[in-house]
Amino acid sequence: MPYMRQVTFVSSEQLTQDEFVEWLEALPPGDLGRCELIDGHIVREPPAGWPHGEIDATVASLLSQHARSLGIGRVFGSSQGFELPNGDIVEPDASFVSNERWAARPDSPRAFPSAVPDLIVEIVSPGSGSRDREQKRRLYESCGVTEYWLVEPAQRIIKRYVAIAGGFDAGRAFDEGEAFVSVVLPDLRMNVSQLFPEA
Repeated sequence: MPYMRQVTFVSSEQLTQDEFVEWLEALPPGDLGRCELIDGHIVREPPAGWPHGEIDATVASLLSQHARSLGIGRVFGSSQGFELPNGDIVEPDASFVSNERWAARPDSPRAFPSAVPDLIVEIVSPGSGSRDREQKRRLYESCGVTEYWLVEPAQRIIKRYVAIAGGFDAGRAFDEGEAFVSVVLPDLRMNVSQLFPEA
């Protein structure tokens, strides 16, 4: 079965975080798809297809088991949104927030936590490639994400970006068969092939 392109919709109107939350609350029950606020615009994607959803579950499970065993922070799946300091609201495929960053978030209750994850994972879909590789990479870099994984199912690689002085590094690609090493979670060891299901 071919890996088909997904159609993404981007609003022409710009919204604030509060306006975006109001818009979400007005959606009819059961409305499908992922909604984010990026550069002030609503970005809507259809539900994830295969193998995206299976990879998503595998990544979240690996991160969660590791973080829980060490008690170092919280892991969130693809349904968790975050308010970022630049005014956007994102819903990464998986994310890790250290205990320190979680404790430092503002106390005031919000619809989405105002915490910048230490680690964000995005899984590239046919319709999200340029946004994940360019727009979101720049967004996460500017907001203080320490490590960004870009999972590429079509190429069966993970590209890891790490924050250095002035932004992310140039990134390093890990192929199947290689041991993947995280900077944020240095004790986490996995083979890249663990993430990609067989057809």
